[in-house]
Amino acid sequence: MESKHDSAPPQRVTLERVENNAQVLRNMAEFWHYDFPEIFGTGLSKDSSFGSRGFDRLIRETECFLIRLDGHLAGLAYVQPEDVVRKPDRYFILRKYRRSGTGEEALRLLRAHPDPWRQTVRPRNTGTLGFWRKVLPRQCDEVQEHAERESEDGVRRIEFRFRAPT
Repeated sequence: MESKHDSAPPQRVTLERVENNAQVLRNMAEFWHYDFPEIFGTGLSKDSSFGSRGFDRLIRETECFLIRLDGHLAGLAYVQPEDVVRKPDRYFILRKYRRSGTGEEALRLLRAHPDPWRQTVRPRNTGTLGFWRKVLPRQCDEVQEHAERESEDGVRRIEFRFRAPT
């Protein structure tokens, strides 16, 4: 006997490059910031938002992607080209879609770019740190995890460097 779960159609993750829809990106960024108070003790700004510090720079200096699962908005990724590497500046999956494989599949699609990649994570962000530690070795070559150190902005982070398989 077939259960409902067995007959469900496969879920499909897609990336949608966004160039001219700052409002959708700003709305999604609020959800990204929403997770920070429980991790880092931050709070709402005076205008009752979680803040969009650096948002204008992000949409100007990065490639912006919406992550969709079966057409539904599931997350976002800002990919920042650096000197010789690419860096997911913001990589976020909505809570509803976490642990569903959506984040891992979106990363597989993103890393179609052949460049070397780099990702940094704050050590207190244990969920995100666990994601990168689990997913990168399964999907990428030459994965290196560097010890926690202070980055350019004065925040302590763990850095990963990796390449898409050839």
